Amino acid sequence: MLYIHPAIMAMLIILCLYVARLGFIRLSVRRMGRKGVFPWKRHVLLGKVALLGLLLGMGSGLTMTWLLWGDPFSTGLHFLGALGMLPLILFGIATGLLLDHKRAATVSRTVGPNHYVGSSRVAGAGRAMLDRLGARLGGQLPLVHALGNGLLLLLALCQIWTGIGVLRG
Repeated sequence: MLYIHPAIMAMLIILCLYVARLGFIRLSVRRMGRKGVFPWKRHVLLGKVALLGLLLGMGSGLTMTWLLWGDPFSTGLHFLGALGMLPLILFGIATGLLLDHKRAATVSRTVGPNHYVGSSRVAGAGRAMLDRLGARLGGQLPLVHALGNGLLLLLALCQIWTGIGVLRG
């Protein structure tokens, strides 16, 4: 039972690496002048799965340590790494939803109002907050999204090292 959390998190980190590779295609096309086609729908879908999976993984890790050792905060540096990942996960979700919403609105205007392709619909105040964030960052939002998620990926890779230390201890 102790190895369920590490196995699932390892698979999620591999998924995160793949999603980052998909995102790098967009970065290289937009910023480096390379040719390529950005697999937008796949990146959005798998990005949602990866980020929500990391959130659930954090919850499962806390639950596992609480059930097995009685103290969910006993993992030290591993717990602190997860705590540092939390705002980056939330930021990645928020900026990703905003970018998906903007892209869907652009495609909707291009194709026609009856052909809305957006899968992320953020209601009320959440949508207004994301729109303000997008307006402040302007055309830099995809780059900020990439930097935040790149840092998140580095922290996730560090969690492998600290997690091995938890299992050994």
